[in-house]
Amino acid sequence: VARDAAHRRLARACARAVRAGVLDTESHSSDAAADEVLASFVEGEGGVASDSYALRWCLFHMKRSCSDSEAVAVACCLSYLQKRSDGDIVSFVADLNVLQGQDTLLLSDSLVLSRRALSRGAALVEQLWQRLMPRADAESSPAARRLADDAKRVASKLLLSAVRPMGLTAAGGAERCRIEVDVQSLAAFVDPATGEPRILTGGGAIFDAVTGGATLAQIGGCDQLVIFTDAATGAPRVACASRWQGKVRIYDPVAGGEALVVLEVGAETSALEVFKDPATGEPRLVCGDRYGKVRICDPVAGGEALVVLKGHTKSVRALTVFEDPATG
Repeated sequence: VARDAAHRRLARACARAVRAGVLDTESHSSDAAADEVLASFVEGEGGVASDSYALRWCLFHMKRSCSDSEAVAVACCLSYLQKRSDGDIVSFVADLNVLQGQDTLLLSDSLVLSRRALSRGAALVEQLWQRLMPRADAESSPAARRLADDAKRVASKLLLSAVRPMGLTAAGGAERCRIEVDVQSLAAFVDPATGEPRILTGGGAIFDAVTGGATLAQIGGCDQLVIFTDAATGAPRVACASRWQGKVRIYDPVAGGEALVVLEVGAETSALEVFKDPATGEPRLVCGDRYGKVRICDPVAGGEALVVLKGHTKSVRALTVFEDPATG
């Protein structure tokens, strides 16, 4: 009896520390739910544990004092999980495995399956929501579902390079989103107004890269795509070329609509590339054609090619730009 009472006092002290120094109830619904559960649990006299002690031993003391529901609420809130799992996933999973309930079972499975990707630098929130959400939906686990929703919300604000440092398949788990469309080429850009990533397909359809869903805007279809920035406005622009036409069209990929500029290159374009003029900072568009010529054009002002490079004996199918180390 004395031992149980001691665990309960320590559990309350840890809970006070978690409420005061760990939970972010304004940002995360899972934290708010945990705070609501802990509010009545910590009523009455008692001390407060240090943050480091509370992080490590809160679940243990709650379990030993038969406060399983409070322990599950703490385990399934995003702020606690992020701090507790930072370099200490093994002991966290051990504590979760002692607790009874579907929510902590799903969380434990998700952390164990994510360990390899996390060790390679993958983002915890990205791993977490992809592994939690399908099972939380199917198996009626409300705490796990709140946690998955919070993790997805945080992950959606990460740069794609931070989300998948090892490539598109590194995260594993459920797919992030699916866009079903017949496509031969793709380009990605960021909407400057919202900071959200966008995907442009060769068919001219523009989608939200995080959520997928319906087409946001539409431009003309093409085989070759390349994104560049208008130096005067900072707005993204896309150059599009169809294989059997001697024209390259410049569009606004955010607003969609008709072409802003049409370049008459005079031959079937088989490759596109862009670079900045080192003297002016203005974008330049490089167009390779099936007859072996490479034209350098101004994609903002339009007009005739600024430079025409000759010498290829066959079709130019690929282009790349590099910097001369001697001249810059």
